[in-house]
Formats: sequence, structure tokens, C-alpha cells
Amino acid sequence: MGEVHSGFAAGVPAPLTPGQRKVLTFIERMWKAKGYAPTNDEIAEHLGGVSTSTAHGLVMQLAKKGHVAKLRNAPRGIALRDCSVVDQLRELREASLPIAESLRLNRLPMPEDLKRFRSALGVA
Repeated sequence: MGEVHSGFAAGVPAPLTPGQRKVLTFIERMWKAKGYAPTNDEIAEHLGGVSTSTAHGLVMQLAKKGHVAKLRNAPRGIALRDCSVVDQLRELREASLPIAESLRLNRLPMPEDLKRFRSALGVA
């Protein structure tokens, strides 16, 4: 897994804006309902179609204020302050394994022309 980009600040988390509160509530509900955090796309959709960049910025503000921890380069890598980060990351990994296995098993076969071309180039 990636490294933690932002984490929990020492002490009490900083106050939130209404938009940040809405995002935090959505993240908490998603964790409780599905066992993993939402993606930036899901957060953006929940906020009424704002850009994913705006959603990402709100999550990073939550991390900076100490309300969540964000795992770098992990689409669902948001951990909540009141839960064990290790437990949340374990749940995230377990939730992603069936998806990864499905993608591995459902790869499209390589066309014969491409196989011959790669062979001619000496590429396996």
C-alpha cells in the first residue's frame, strides 16, 4: 500500500466548514454501510456534481484538520479518526481483492496479429 499523505493532528481536530462537514458525514456513512471509503468521484457526485478536484481538495482539507487520514495513491484510502487506521486499511484491501482477481481473470485475449507482431519484435 502507499504511504499516508496526511494524518491525524495531535489533539482535537479543527472545526469544519459546512462543505467539509457534508463530505465527512458522507465518508462516515459509506464506511458504515459498505466497509470502505468513497472515491473522489463518488464524493463529487454526492456533492451535486462538483469536480473530482474539488472533492479531493475537501478530503485533503479534512486530513489537514485531523478528521481523516488519506493514503496516497489509493482511490478509497481514507481512514476515519475514530476508527483504527490499520483495521480500515485491512478492510479496504480485503474489499479490493475480489475486484483485482476479477480484472485478472477477465482480461481480453491478445489478438493473433498482435502476438505475431510482438514475437517479431522479440517482445514476450
